[in-house]
Amino acid sequence: WINFSDYHHVHSLFGIVVGLESTSHAFFHIVRWARRKDDIQLLWNSQTGLTGLIAIILCPFIVLPMTVPYLKKQMSFEWRKGLHYLSIIWGAALMCHAPARIFWVIGIPFFIYAADKMMEGFLKTHLVESAHFQRLGDTSCLISFANPPGFGRQNSAYVYLMLPWLSRYQFHAFTVFPDIKANHSSICIHKCGDWTQKLMKTITTPTHKPAFVVGPFLSPFSSPAMDSEHLVAVASGIGVTPAISLIKQYSSTSRRLNLIWICRDAGLVEHFLQNVDFGSDGYTLIYYTGRDRELI
Repeated sequence: WINFSDYHHVHSLFGIVVGLESTSHAFFHIVRWARRKDDIQLLWNSQTGLTGLIAIILCPFIVLPMTVPYLKKQMSFEWRKGLHYLSIIWGAALMCHAPARIFWVIGIPFFIYAADKMMEGFLKTHLVESAHFQRLGDTSCLISFANPPGFGRQNSAYVYLMLPWLSRYQFHAFTVFPDIKANHSSICIHKCGDWTQKLMKTITTPTHKPAFVVGPFLSPFSSPAMDSEHLVAVASGIGVTPAISLIKQYSSTSRRLNLIWICRDAGLVEHFLQNVDFGSDGYTLIYYTGRDRELI
C-alpha cells in the first residue's frame, strides 16, 4: 500500500523504481546489440541508441545523490538539487527515444510539469518588499509579512522562501501559518544548516528585508486532519508550526485538537505562548526541556 498523501515519499519511491528500470532496460539492450555483428554502432548512430545513451548516462546523476546516504552526507543540498534537474534533459531524451510509441507517454506528464512550473512562476511567486525578521532566542527566526495580492489561504500550507540578499538560487520549504495581525502570515525557521546559520548570523536585531515567497501549497500534514473529528498532534521544537496552523483553522469548528509539544528553545516557547491562542476545546501540553535558562 502506498500513501499517496506523502508526496515526497511517493516521488522518492517511484524515482528509485524508474532508475532501476531504466538501468536494466539499457543494460539488456546494450548486451543484445553487442552480441550482434556491428549492431553496437546503433548505440551512437541511431536516434533510439543515442537518446537512450544520454538518458542512461544522466540517470545516476539524477537518482544516486538523492538516495545514497553517503552521497547525501558528502554533497550539499544545492548540488544534489541542481543535478536532480538533469531529469528535464532525461525526459526530453526519452520523448525522442521511440517517438512512435512513447512520445506522448513521456510528453504529457512532461508538458504538465512545464505548465505547472510556468503557473508557479507567474501566479504563485510573490515579492514581499518589506518582510519583518526577528530572532527568537539563539536558534530560531520569525518572519512576518503582509499577504501579497492573490496569496490565498495559509491554513495547513507551506511555501518556498527565497531571500535574495542571502542567496538568489536557494528556495527552501517552510510551514506558513496565519499571523496575529489580520491578513498577515508568519514563517518560523530553526537553525539547522548552512543557509539557516547564515540567516541567523545576518539577523541580529529586528529588521525589514525583501523576500520572495512561492505558494502557498497544501501541506501533507493536513490530509489526515481533514478526515478526523478528534485530533492529537505531537510535535517537537519548530515542528509545532503545522499544528498551530491547524489550531487556528479549526478553533471555531466542532473539531477538537489536542497538542503535545516538547521544546527546548525558550524563545520559541515564550513567543508562541504570548501570541497564539491554543483554544479551550482541547488539551495543550507544553514540555519545556531547555537547560540554558528558565522561561520568562
